[in-house]
Amino acid sequence: MRSKLRCVTALTVIGLVAGCAGTISPVSSRDKDTSGTYDGTWVARHVHTTDTQTYQDWRFSCSKPMDAIALTVAQGVIKPANTKTRLETFVSSTGRFRLEVPLRAKASESGGSDFSIDDGKMTIILSGNLAESKRRGKMVLGVSQFGNSGCTSKFVFEREQS
Repeated sequence: MRSKLRCVTALTVIGLVAGCAGTISPVSSRDKDTSGTYDGTWVARHVHTTDTQTYQDWRFSCSKPMDAIALTVAQGVIKPANTKTRLETFVSSTGRFRLEVPLRAKASESGGSDFSIDDGKMTIILSGNLAESKRRGKMVLGVSQFGNSGCTSKFVFEREQS
């Protein structure tokens, strides 16, 4: 019998509302883009979320996250736009990035589950590639106990015109 994980929806994080939602590694500061190729304003637009997703013996009930996330890139540093948060990461010279947002909320199992979650700390991970030929990525609402696997949604990245 599978265990069910109840994802916490309607979490307000850095001005974003996240739903249940990897594997691009973080970009180091020495590998960040210094050419200005990706500098500007970007929008990550939701494309698809599967309602039920699995990881090992766990079944995740996932909901669509926000429709769009505004991002800014300046001197190879990407961060959510219009927020006072200091959450930021680097974009590589090839356009890769991975932005991690730790949450205060914790995941819990559903009432009918045969197993329990011992480490329910949650993190939103937005990762992808801004290179013109790629411009897609994903958002994961990850649970620590599962190596930050969890509900995954697909996104595309669009550059805003100045």
